[in-house]
Amino acid sequence: MNIIQNILSKTFQIVCMVLVILLITIQYDGYRINKTNFKIEWKKQNVLYSSPYADHIKGYGGPISIAVQLDKEGNLQTIDILEHTETQEIINDVIEQKFLNNWQGLSVEKAASIDIDVISGATITSYAIIETVKETLRNYLNLLGKSGKSQKKKVDRIDLLVFATLISSFLLLGFPRKLSRYRSFVYLLNIIILGFFAVKMFSLSLFLAWIKNGPQLTLLFSLFSIVFIIAIVVNKNIYCSGICPYGCMQSLCGKKISAKIQLNKYSRVFLYIKFFLLLSIFLLLVFGIRFDLNNVEPFSAFFIKRAKLVPCLLFILFILLSFFIKRPWCKICPTGQILQFFTISIKGGRNMKVHKVLLVISLIVIIFMSAKINQFSQSNDTLKMIYQRKSVRNYTEEPVSKKDLLTLVKAGMAAPTAMNKQPWAFIVTSEKEKLMEIAKVLPYGKMLEKASAAITVCGIPKESIQGEANSMWIQDCSAATENILLAAEALGLGAVWVGVYPIDENIKNVRNTLGISSDVVPLAVISIGYPKGTEKPKDKWTPSKVHWQKW
Repeated sequence: MNIIQNILSKTFQIVCMVLVILLITIQYDGYRINKTNFKIEWKKQNVLYSSPYADHIKGYGGPISIAVQLDKEGNLQTIDILEHTETQEIINDVIEQKFLNNWQGLSVEKAASIDIDVISGATITSYAIIETVKETLRNYLNLLGKSGKSQKKKVDRIDLLVFATLISSFLLLGFPRKLSRYRSFVYLLNIIILGFFAVKMFSLSLFLAWIKNGPQLTLLFSLFSIVFIIAIVVNKNIYCSGICPYGCMQSLCGKKISAKIQLNKYSRVFLYIKFFLLLSIFLLLVFGIRFDLNNVEPFSAFFIKRAKLVPCLLFILFILLSFFIKRPWCKICPTGQILQFFTISIKGGRNMKVHKVLLVISLIVIIFMSAKINQFSQSNDTLKMIYQRKSVRNYTEEPVSKKDLLTLVKAGMAAPTAMNKQPWAFIVTSEKEKLMEIAKVLPYGKMLEKASAAITVCGIPKESIQGEANSMWIQDCSAATENILLAAEALGLGAVWVGVYPIDENIKNVRNTLGISSDVVPLAVISIGYPKGTEKPKDKWTPSKVHWQKW
């Protein structure tokens, strides 16, 4: 009876934990736009987007999506980081150190081959950015018919070092008695390579990044998969036992003093502390209380140059305690508690097998539920954006970021287009003087005087289907315009569609103002800014306009 109770209890714990994670996923699930490679007109300059061609290059948490802006001569002008799963502090440090300016003014050919030094303390992230820039430019050169061969499958030295360190740890865990004399050396390797050099370790912030963005096939996720499988099969949490860099550091420090404070009788108390600490963090996230997860664990202190005060204090405090208490942080570690959930402490042959089968079945059901819930959540978000969309003509003075403007254009290019001709171009305007000029030449565009930016959607008839269906460009560009309006709503921006086509006077004036050639037709100008909150969506549902089967 006790074994059955343990089976049900353990399965219930895992189900509850994953359900909480699903709630966090829904809470954090934002508007996502499918990744596509594109070339846009940004003040008449080309922008090259790295995805999907460079998605195989991984940083600490996964791919780092960038946009490379070229000037009129085809040289690199700016590089912007778009989507990523890296620690935000590291990305901020990369930007503050003007790392992205290393390519400024270079030709595409030179930038694709030049060697750039990585940033100390952000080795993995900066290395990934370097390779992403090179891969993006190589693909662009290939499109131009120039030499730009890809090096997609290149294995970097950092991954090789990490891999070798993990192999040594696995060997020590597999043969603890035979290799006991090398234990300190392996622990030191873990601290130096996995900790300070590569910063490859599990943490709550990493798990949350996987939840929000989906796990990437990196060494860390492969390691997590191995740890998970071994926990299910062998009932042992090998990561905390001998891989975690901070755990290894505590073990090495603990060897210096033989007399330790014995806390075995309080083991159950520490178990409850660990569980309720993790539960508290999850509840805060579920209820939308945002905070930096790096501040509740000491692991980010391995990023020496950019570690915050709280993780550094935790790091130092528990290392000092480890001289007197055996692995003190491990007794309350929230990350360790997550990994511990997947270990099984039930004895008995057939009952043990039954428990494993139940556990695997429950996990399969949970994964299926996760996919369905995420699909339902994203579907609801899409409908919500459609129903909440409204024409916004009053804006605050807050500027719209270049990243958001690129996201809007990217959404526009995701629109359906007849025979995939994509007969469109987009002019992004953010200069106040130019916005004022557009407002003066459009009778119904006065709101542009207060807008932060505008996107002019242009059709290119000669790139559309030729013959009788040539005017399909109008539908294509209209679909792109609606996509931009919905994306603006999803980003918390306000936007309004200002018609240009088919009024000849409007077309002429917009062409002159923006320098558009005669073979390109401006269809619409979308005014964009942060709304003051005065406009509300209109209910346009009219059942009488719906006809079933025939008119």
